[in-house]
Amino acid sequence: MSEELLAICNRILQAINAKEISYGELSKATGIPKSALQRYATGETRKIPLDRIQLIAQATGVSAAWIMGWENEPLGVTQKVGKLTQHEEKVVLAYRDKPAIQPAVDKLLDISPSEEPEILVAARGSGYVSPETIKELIDKIDTLPDFVD
Repeated sequence: MSEELLAICNRILQAINAKEISYGELSKATGIPKSALQRYATGETRKIPLDRIQLIAQATGVSAAWIMGWENEPLGVTQKVGKLTQHEEKVVLAYRDKPAIQPAVDKLLDISPSEEPEILVAARGSGYVSPETIKELIDKIDTLPDFVD
């Protein structure tokens, strides 16, 4: 088993333990057979489909990106801050729609530019993504590990 897959399995087990949910309860919540969940959590598998990672993440209250190892924190931004107010949503949308002002806003708020991989930034819809960048991102998708379906 690859180190990456073992790390994913460990994070799935951590999420299950933190939620204090049984495999049976998780199976009911996700529709994933109990035996498959046990294999994922114990590392007795060769592949874990992405849709199942998403279902496990939702049911255990963590982000799928954390399970995959793409984020250091188990909770995504929305899970951390809760529902945005209407004003906050407008601010976020305005920020996204005006890439020219983003550096000034970042500086004003003392926020460092994102260090995330481009594919995550593009997936979240933050900022302009050129057609060339989209082509590069599609090429990067082909480099996903073999164990991810």
